[in-house]
Amino acid sequence: PLGERLEFARRREAALFLSLHADSAPGARGASVYTLSETASDAMSAALAQRENRADRAGGLRLPSVPPEVQRILLSLMRQETRRGADRIARLTVAALSGEVPLLPNAHRRAGFVVLKAPDVPSALVEMGFLSHPADEAALNRPAHRAALAAALAEAVHGFLAAAPASPGA
Repeated sequence: PLGERLEFARRREAALFLSLHADSAPGARGASVYTLSETASDAMSAALAQRENRADRAGGLRLPSVPPEVQRILLSLMRQETRRGADRIARLTVAALSGEVPLLPNAHRRAGFVVLKAPDVPSALVEMGFLSHPADEAALNRPAHRAALAAALAEAVHGFLAAAPASPGA
């Protein structure tokens, strides 16, 4: 379940959360990267997020015992930093995938996917292609294509981590 995935990331003090997908959407072909937004960037993104969100539920974040107004401030600060990180990994991922695999137009998209709602971990959903498109399905079945996807994702993650500020005590 989505909540368990987020908790898994939190328990390991994850610097980043990537959710990898190969969904279905009539007429769609190509990879894309999604970051969180309550307003979807387009109708297809809204429909994908709605379908994914119905399939599962997210876990909550445990905050310290502080007054509610302090919690709101802490959450706001975390969300700002998390969104900056999510946008950075999205840019790096789109750049790494570009030239390696076909991309949807406007490859960095936004939608309210539950899996992206962790306020404390920069998150992105990578749509690696659509199983509903014969060319994408065929590509995803080829080991060389999957290796190219993996290499591009690794490049993006390494770039993200290289630019991340050092954690206290590290």
